[in-house]
Amino acid sequence: MERGFAAPGSRHAILRFRWNAVRASIWLDTLPKVARLCYPNATLIDHVRDNYVEVIGPHGPCEIWLGGLDEKERVDKILGQEYATILFNEVSQIAYGSVLTARTRLAEKIPVIGSNQYAFLPIRGYYDLNPTGKRHWSNLQFIEHVDPVTRRPLPNADNFKYMFIPPESNAQNLPAETLEELEQLPPRQRKRFWLGEYSDEIEGALWTFESLDRARIDPAEVPTALRNVVVAVDPSGTSGDEETRSDSVGIVVAGRGDNGIAYVLADRTCDLPPEGWGRIAVTA
Repeated sequence: MERGFAAPGSRHAILRFRWNAVRASIWLDTLPKVARLCYPNATLIDHVRDNYVEVIGPHGPCEIWLGGLDEKERVDKILGQEYATILFNEVSQIAYGSVLTARTRLAEKIPVIGSNQYAFLPIRGYYDLNPTGKRHWSNLQFIEHVDPVTRRPLPNADNFKYMFIPPESNAQNLPAETLEELEQLPPRQRKRFWLGEYSDEIEGALWTFESLDRARIDPAEVPTALRNVVVAVDPSGTSGDEETRSDSVGIVVAGRGDNGIAYVLADRTCDLPPEGWGRIAVTA
């Protein structure tokens, strides 16, 4: 919005992997909240049928387009235009190829308000995520400064900047209980959601952080009637001292829809003796 105010008539985009996610989290939640808090004098006009919000600022209108990269027709419509800014939201879910395609639309050349004809708004791409595995393209490109495809050093490494924003940095806007919960997460989740750091991934792992993030959907998208629902238990034995053992009993609830897609409905994995994990499995 700040960039749009500086260049009336400019066009900007916020993209996620799934359209329904960008609509629910950005269009209907974050964008109007930010406008109310930071720009109370701005006017937002919803052009929902065309997938953009018109923002009337102090010097005139600009446009913020919103889109998902999961549906070809919608992608073609969004990427048929040029933008001065693209924010890629939750990029742990977005494939590098999709990002490369979208980057080609960072091409709008538009003058800054009050400037002469030679001053234009610099094009910018912004990316956010909860850090995932170190093999993710965002870590390779922005932190290690290597090409995610060739693994060669980037010739324009200065173009790729990053910063980490752990929850503590936003403590004044978060409930104390949330901070406490995040700080006490298990080591792997704590590193990602509390420390905001990328995690090591096992080479050749069947499931990667990136593939798991791309597979996540909103619970409302799960079919109400599933063909099969099972509770799968992988008992480890949980032998040894309770304080030092690392064995966990895997307990997962999963279902299969008529569409042939399987949905993980719940993860009840625990580190308990047989009477404990047995009770959890039966309850699940």
